[in-house]
Amino acid sequence: MKFFKVALFAFIVVGSGCKSRASDCSALVAQFLNKPSSESREGLERADSGACSKQATDIDENFHRLVMTVSSGSDAAAEFLAAQVASIDGGQLEDALIAIGSYSERNLQGLLRLAQLKKISEKHLSESLVATPLSLADKFADQVAVLSGRRELVSKLSDPSLSYLKTQLLQTLDAAIAETKRAAESLSRSPTR
Repeated sequence: MKFFKVALFAFIVVGSGCKSRASDCSALVAQFLNKPSSESREGLERADSGACSKQATDIDENFHRLVMTVSSGSDAAAEFLAAQVASIDGGQLEDALIAIGSYSERNLQGLLRLAQLKKISEKHLSESLVATPLSLADKFADQVAVLSGRRELVSKLSDPSLSYLKTQLLQTLDAAIAETKRAAESLSRSPTR
């Protein structure tokens, strides 16, 4: 009976500790999403070996707020999301890449620095620059305009340490622009039903 009481006590203490950590994570995520900063991002990343970071991307409401914050140009949110992209998949990955692509229009150099620091892979960087908002899905001319605008930003980079990335991204954007134009031409030639 004594063993049972000790085991029950240990279970309650450990269980309440887990609950406390979960609420601490919720508070850290809320703090970060309400006011993204380097400090709140670092607190979130340090807490509980990544479990808190996961809470920011696994809960739909949190993820949606994160994506909107990145799209609107938050450097801290962009750095956080860039570091999480490798562990995201499906529709969330697409949304993350679109948000990072939108962010690139506000701070391309900052995004490329994240790639240099290996916070985002070159593959995901390239994919983000060619990811256009879903609202442009059937608007090929608008997609080409977005991609061309991003291409212009990349072409203006003058930092020699970014020359390799600049070359790679220009090739990727040129290919995406050409593919989008071909899709538009193909659609315009297809008979209507």
